[in-house]
Amino acid sequence: MLEPGSNTDELNAELDRRYGSLIVAGRPYLEVFRECMAVSGTTVAPDKVLDRVERGHRLAVALDGVLSTGADGIAEAGVWRGFSARLMAILVAHRRPGWQGEGLVLIDSFEGLSAPRIEDASPSPDGWVVARHTTNFASGEDVVRQTLSDFPNAAIHAGWIPPVLDTLAERTYCFVHLDTDLFEPTAACLAYFSSRMTPGGCIVDDDYGSDLFPGVRRAWDRFARAAPGRFEVLESGQCLWTAAGGPGARG
Repeated sequence: MLEPGSNTDELNAELDRRYGSLIVAGRPYLEVFRECMAVSGTTVAPDKVLDRVERGHRLAVALDGVLSTGADGIAEAGVWRGFSARLMAILVAHRRPGWQGEGLVLIDSFEGLSAPRIEDASPSPDGWVVARHTTNFASGEDVVRQTLSDFPNAAIHAGWIPPVLDTLAERTYCFVHLDTDLFEPTAACLAYFSSRMTPGGCIVDDDYGSDLFPGVRRAWDRFARAAPGRFEVLESGQCLWTAAGGPGARG
């Protein structure tokens, strides 16, 4: 789970202090988190571990709250190796014994990031510089299939956003997880999924507070100004939008 050079004992002690008593899908959260990291082959730098664990827990809490209503239809855009897809699948399977991935829609280019736009530029002492990370987060559909081997009915759609969205079967969603890093795919996903959310359904984005990928915040801020529903920025740096019409939503 940790990249080389980690002070494993110290990190694990802090993780146990913060998260040792939390239960997710009927199991200790840290056990579920570590399983998802190991099965997906995901590693994280030592200084990012606590953030990653916190974001995973926030994602799990948000999804479980929606699942408790019995709603259906879950999507993730930006899958990489399948860590969070597996975390979500474990939660659904706990709620619905015998579930094998039905209604779980996963979208990724599997080639890394698309070309950034001016909205993705970050300020620097040298002026506005567009961060180019086009080869970051490249993976493979086969990797995700292996990560989700016990959820074989999950639908994986390989392609660039936004064009790949036009290939999806028409349906509604109760929960969407976005980890698309850049302005254009984030804005496209918000436009597509927000109009297909069930009342009270949620969209969670991991990168709202990211300094490296400011285009995500710009896409969300533009969306949130006009969209009915409740928009929240979480302490983890994630953001959460709840569609109007459900319990606790306003619009």
